[in-house]
Amino acid sequence: MPAPTASIAAAQLGAERAVTLVHVAAWSLALVLAVAAVAKLARRDATGAEMAQLGLAVPQLLARLVPLAELVSAVLLVVLPPWGGMLSFALLAGFTAVLVQVLRSGQAVSCNCFGGLSSRPVSRWSLVRNTVLLALAAVVATTG
Repeated sequence: MPAPTASIAAAQLGAERAVTLVHVAAWSLALVLAVAAVAKLARRDATGAEMAQLGLAVPQLLARLVPLAELVSAVLLVVLPPWGGMLSFALLAGFTAVLVQVLRSGQAVSCNCFGGLSSRPVSRWSLVRNTVLLALAAVVATTG
């Protein structure tokens, strides 16, 4: 039977690895959201037009608010990971709902998920990507 100190050391090492993985998840998600926000802000008029194509109400207002929310979320993920995880999860859930609506409509509409960095139409891969990002946000929100 291992000595109690060895068990405690192993548990501490496991906890440290878990914390490191949560930090990697938080920073990765922060990077994705920051890049998406900056890309949207860089072409705000085009972002508004693409949000209108997605069928969103008040697209020009959203072209300003969504990137700001993404930037706030990115900062929170670094400074206060659980809060950043919760905000990220809420944002990504909303984004995913829009993607599902577009896919169900059968329209070939650009996602604009990363501003001008990608003009690919919404696809099932968009949902897969968002599912992974939602999972990261959930991990950070619950264990950050």
